Amino acid sequence: MKQTLFSLLFVLLALSSCRQKPGNSVPVVDLVAETIAGKRPAIQARVKNYNPGNAEGEIVLFGSASEVMQLAAYLDTVDVHDNVDGFLYSDGLPDFCGETIAKVAAVPLNQEDDAACSKYRTVMVRTALALMDTLALGNDGVTPLGKEAGKMIVFTSPRVKEVAAYDLDSLFRAFGAESPVIYASANLEDTARECYRELRRRNAFTHKISYPLRKSYIALTDNEGNYSIIDTDERYIQN
Repeated sequence: MKQTLFSLLFVLLALSSCRQKPGNSVPVVDLVAETIAGKRPAIQARVKNYNPGNAEGEIVLFGSASEVMQLAAYLDTVDVHDNVDGFLYSDGLPDFCGETIAKVAAVPLNQEDDAACSKYRTVMVRTALALMDTLALGNDGVTPLGKEAGKMIVFTSPRVKEVAAYDLDSLFRAFGAESPVIYASANLEDTARECYRELRRRNAFTHKISYPLRKSYIALTDNEGNYSIIDTDERYIQN
């Protein structure tokens, strides 16, 4: 079954550049425009109902297996903040103690033309929405399982910020909602620091005294771009 899941694993992260960069002169993708216009009420409700202070949600790392594993390992042990007052000094506790760090592995995809770029932007919006959901499937890809919503979604590929941030930010801004998305930098320390500061600003830490808990998922999609998050064992997302 594991081999079957991997053969179906959707390729999500772009390695090559899109020719057309979204911005003020380029409209948002249709999915975002339709949601803002009220034509997709389910998506609109998910955006509006997002609670940035949901302490019980997961910190979701989405990217290639190597990226998410590396960042997760760093978040497991990094200790550069005092967990009580947030000052920059070690207190002997991991900065993300008590948190659930969920790794969602995807495989790189080359996308070179504007049509592929537009599809990629839509894919990233759908991905964020799926990671905010509370539905996961078992290893068989069928059995429904519950999961905590993603309270913070960290895209580990820099391509997401470059290509899809305009659409993601526009979607949440349109409804006065705070975005759960963090765009990772090339530096692990900088990414961890931004995650810590955001969680503290939102008062979204669990405040539990325990080592971080890890969960592992892979992302599957159908031909229409509808997503399922598959709960899986960590060894199956290794490179």
